[in-house]
Amino acid sequence: RTAPTGWYQESPSEVERLLPPSCAILSASGRDIQANCDGLVESESGVGVLLASFDRRTSYLPFAIASPNSDDSDEDNSNDDDGQQNLENADEIQQLLHRLEEERPPSVGSNYWKIIFVYVCGDSTLDPDVVLARVQSAHPNCTIVGGVAEAGHVRLFSGKNNGGKDNEDDDKPSSESIAATKQSLSRKSRRQLRIIISELLGQGEAGHGEAKEFLMPNLDTSKDELVDLAISMGFTESSSADPGDCHDLEHVLNGIFGVAIGGDVPVRAVVSRGARSLTTQEVAPQSSPWTVTEAAIVRPGELGHPFYLGDPDGGNVTYHVINRVKSSETGEELDGVNFVLGNQAEFVGLRRIYDDTTPQGDGFDLTMLQMPNVGTGKLMIAETGSAIGTVPIASHVGSQIDIFNLDGDACIQDVKLKLDRLKELVEGQRLLAGLMFSCNGRGPDASYLIDEEMCDARTWSERFPSVPMLGFYAGGEIGPRAIVGNRNIFQRGQAALQGFTAVFVLFIVPKMDIGSFSLDDGHDSIDAFMRERMNSARTGSS
Repeated sequence: RTAPTGWYQESPSEVERLLPPSCAILSASGRDIQANCDGLVESESGVGVLLASFDRRTSYLPFAIASPNSDDSDEDNSNDDDGQQNLENADEIQQLLHRLEEERPPSVGSNYWKIIFVYVCGDSTLDPDVVLARVQSAHPNCTIVGGVAEAGHVRLFSGKNNGGKDNEDDDKPSSESIAATKQSLSRKSRRQLRIIISELLGQGEAGHGEAKEFLMPNLDTSKDELVDLAISMGFTESSSADPGDCHDLEHVLNGIFGVAIGGDVPVRAVVSRGARSLTTQEVAPQSSPWTVTEAAIVRPGELGHPFYLGDPDGGNVTYHVINRVKSSETGEELDGVNFVLGNQAEFVGLRRIYDDTTPQGDGFDLTMLQMPNVGTGKLMIAETGSAIGTVPIASHVGSQIDIFNLDGDACIQDVKLKLDRLKELVEGQRLLAGLMFSCNGRGPDASYLIDEEMCDARTWSERFPSVPMLGFYAGGEIGPRAIVGNRNIFQRGQAALQGFTAVFVLFIVPKMDIGSFSLDDGHDSIDAFMRERMNSARTGSS
């Protein structure tokens, strides 16, 4: 993250010079950072950098899409080109989805991509909500996080840039690319080379039968032979997690850009939004006295739907019509739209109640009330599950319902509750570091709504003083839909561009208790160990 006048305006940047050419870089430019490092909580530094390293089972895909092309801004032809432009924009999303599928190792399932960081800045030819919905629909279990920034950078590697707009000439590696690959492989040990060859064989590439003898090579097999074999099997720098052929940082002023990370990524996400119940005055309530007694489902194109079929703002989304609600405490019954408007509510929350064989819904799914929700004279709530196709659509009759307003004190309380719960959940695990995307209405300065400076960062520091955390204040935060009162605070899927939230991205691993051991590195011990390993390899045992 950088300040508007910071390092990223250098070309090439000084920070980039300090990092390996194989390092993926994603930066956001904003007016203020939020950083916790070595007990220091501050927002005034010009640059904040968080570095992470993963093993070979992890890969990444940087992308940049939806950037307006100034060469296509002929006003006389703008109307004629609208249809073509919309088609090209849609194709950009499809190209990105194609690249995500293409970069997924064939030996793993569809849940390979664990987290996708998405930044939005300036003018975009694509609606961020549409991009998030399409990507989330294709990868329903992926965690998508990020925010709206003033600008940013992404390092685009050869064959991975612009959402996957490949150059057909790149299909065949150049002599320079082969030389760079050979140089990189030569720096690896013979054991690492054997692993690479084994992985290439596991991908089912054709014509590799001759390589099987090298799966368990004897001690006389030379490194040069292994290097040549890996290259002949199609290994290139761009196919590894260590690409050497890269561009300088792409400076993004307009568009949508980010990095997808897949494989063995120990990542979790937590979302906090401070909303207070207007019926109970509680923060993060576990239940509500109000229940939905009459409801209907309106699918796209059906009578009563708030959008015409195909409308990009919501024409393809199924809606729930909340007709009647009832209080279990007083017996009072109200029309759904009067229930929310009569209390001047900003949000409505629904919590499903299932039968005895199914767990209860964890928390209230929040919907910010806007014209489509009440403009038809009915209370209409979009079906979030149907948007990503992960759950069947069921009626909300019997669901608990509550109404909420944003509240500064509730924001402070909720982030404390969420992080206290996090502390319980990571007991016995190791919290390595995190990223934090907070609404610019939550800091860094105290305001009329939140009277604490850097509330989110300071709350984090109080509970995890030794765990580094870096982030920025966004003009809209991307993360899983905010839920109020959820005990299972780890969320994934249902990505949305939201407001007045704090999104935490956490890297959590198990604690390793190595205990005590005896290390004998004498010649006899090493010789016996190597013979045992070679025999195990030849017999196929682990």
